[in-house]
Amino acid sequence: MKTTRMILAAAALCMAVSCNEDFRRHENVTTGILSFEHFSIRSALDVEVVAKSVTEASGDYRINIYNADGDVVRSVTYAEVKESGYGIELPAGNYSLEVISGTLQVAAFESPVYGATDEFGIVAGGKTDLGEITCKILQCAATVDYDDALKEIMTGDGKATVEVASGYPLTYNLSYNGGNIAREERIGYFSLQSGATTMVVSFSGKVNGSTQKMTKVISGIKAGELRQIRFIKKVNAEGDATIDISVNGYIEDADLQAYIAAPQLDIIGEDPDAPKGDGDIRLLFEPDCTMYSDFSNIVVPPLSQGAMDLRLIIMAPGGIKKLGVVIQSTNSSFLGAVEAAGGPELDLVNPSPDSEIIFQVVPFPHGADLLGATEVHLDLSAAQSPILGFTGSHTFTMKVTDNNNCRNEVAVTMIVQ
Repeated sequence: MKTTRMILAAAALCMAVSCNEDFRRHENVTTGILSFEHFSIRSALDVEVVAKSVTEASGDYRINIYNADGDVVRSVTYAEVKESGYGIELPAGNYSLEVISGTLQVAAFESPVYGATDEFGIVAGGKTDLGEITCKILQCAATVDYDDALKEIMTGDGKATVEVASGYPLTYNLSYNGGNIAREERIGYFSLQSGATTMVVSFSGKVNGSTQKMTKVISGIKAGELRQIRFIKKVNAEGDATIDISVNGYIEDADLQAYIAAPQLDIIGEDPDAPKGDGDIRLLFEPDCTMYSDFSNIVVPPLSQGAMDLRLIIMAPGGIKKLGVVIQSTNSSFLGAVEAAGGPELDLVNPSPDSEIIFQVVPFPHGADLLGATEVHLDLSAAQSPILGFTGSHTFTMKVTDNNNCRNEVAVTMIVQ
């Protein structure tokens, strides 16, 4: 008898939910149905530089439903949705839907994650059908390579690091193996959840028998891009071989008419009309400034150890047309001050009034007098006292464009231990 009552109760419950006409006519109805009748999820077979065919997604894609307060009211897998056959009963109100293909890591190799969000409403006694949604890859990505000329002068192991979220770099190792150079070829994926818009790229390795280091900051990154980073051999004015970086292009999503799909990718190369060369734009230490020799390792001494001497020269034979600074830091408080000062990108020729906050910490020269200058002298020694209040690494990438539209970028990293 007890079993019979349980079966009857279960049947009554199923009828109440699945019989839509009876449900609508019920005078005390306060819920509606989110229908998955026409719902589907699609995903690419894999992620490569070229677009791949699109097929049915795996059943472990997760669907999260949030109410107007941002609380998760239902979380199901795609497999569970397909098995349900009808839909989900929800109280009347406004909701948002999130679909995600996996766990979004801060930084990891070969870990693309696709996702989409949409908003919908539930009407008491009604049925809401989920429509089509445009999907985007949720991360930016990077590969690292080396040109043949640089490989020829390498004499030992090396590594490159790529960092988007502060404190979470990915290391791309390079193995020398007696001249048989092998590199990390996997794609690194980086989350942008923290709102990061810059990518810090560094290299350290044996070149011509000595350790060479360099750091550059790539600004303006966004989800759906693959930055193809290539370290290249460069010969300076003295004829010495040094290292530079080339970002040849990126891969960007096209809008997809599918619920979950990998981006249709197009390679965007360098602008063929862009000026070639860097116009011999350089950043140097003042001749009598001997406290430091490596722009990537400016360790700021405590006041008890004496004054810091950090004097630099920007050489721009073609005359300065644009001069800016991009700021990256591992210290969240410092980044907060940067945001309060108008953001991490400073225009030194036409600075905003808010930028004065930054100039009080790091006294960069600024103003219209910089236009046309072939030499700019930077005495950053006075930054010692204020910057000691922010432990961590603070990278200032000088971005220079001359009157011939030649460009160069050099990063200066101050380290407060």
